[in-house]
Amino acid sequence: MMKGTEMVPCKKQLTSQYMGTSDDIGGFADTLVKTSKFLVSQKRLPKQLKRKDYEKFLDPSYLEKVVD
Repeated sequence: MMKGTEMVPCKKQLTSQYMGTSDDIGGFADTLVKTSKFLVSQKRLPKQLKRKDYEKFLDPSYLEKVVD
């Protein structure tokens, strides 16, 4: 299981593929949407939220402060 695990460096987390930036939230928000869609279909979550709802919880500003 750990073989496929990647420890993503902070700088890479700030790319559009991952967290993105404070001004432009990245693809991780889409991953949350897809995951929640699956969990709703499995009746593990009560409702599907929109991407903008997940964007509110992602805060790349902490990463931005530690990356040059």
